[in-house]
Amino acid sequence: MTSPKIDSEHDDMSGILFINFEIKQDSLENFSIDLIKHYWVSGSFKASVLPSEAGDKELEFQLLNENKQLLGRVFMKNPLKTSQEIFSPDGTIERKQISLKRAALTLRANVSQKVTFVAVNDAKKRLSLIELK
Repeated sequence: MTSPKIDSEHDDMSGILFINFEIKQDSLENFSIDLIKHYWVSGSFKASVLPSEAGDKELEFQLLNENKQLLGRVFMKNPLKTSQEIFSPDGTIERKQISLKRAALTLRANVSQKVTFVAVNDAKKRLSLIELK
């Protein structure tokens, strides 16, 4: 079995874009999103049905070209807002909402053009604009 071809020079290439981010939130509800790594591989995957806008617990990733024109959108659950099942004192299982201060996530997207920027938005505003170098 051969490993997928990773191509850092991805002009005019169709394939799958993988982007690893770290997202942090401070006590004042301010976000910082840092690019860890990104790479392209040849191929494609079956896309799922996308919502038309980000919900309260989702982040929208806009894939933009060098002129900041929209090439595509990917929605993901906000990794800082999660739930966990816990045992209550009476022995029943409850679901508790947890807010994390930091988390890592990987975005995966089918692309047919060079993506230069990624804009990250929640339901209310733009959180970050990241340049892929």
